[in-house]
Amino acid sequence: MKVKDTEVSAAELADWLGITPKSVTVHATAGTTVRTAKGRYLLKASVQAYATSLRASASGRGSPASTERIRLVAAQAVLAEQNLATKRGQRERSCKLVLLPTISR
Repeated sequence: MKVKDTEVSAAELADWLGITPKSVTVHATAGTTVRTAKGRYLLKASVQAYATSLRASASGRGSPASTERIRLVAAQAVLAEQNLATKRGQRERSCKLVLLPTISR
């Protein structure tokens, strides 16, 4: 069924999306709401674009924040492995010292 897209104000679209009218404007600049004229938006197209944006954001695809998060987690993993290797090395050295035979005089 083909539904005609309705043009609405920023306030109406904000009410539909559960955000502020200012956020609607910000999303229009980012391309996640569809502006037809100053303060006017296509309801269906905007809701679809906003939902697509939320899905992409939730899955972490393509956002600079998700890329940075991946880099952070990778760096933390490397540090954790280095710390573990250092601790294991210290334990091995201390074990070797404990296992050395004692010399009696």
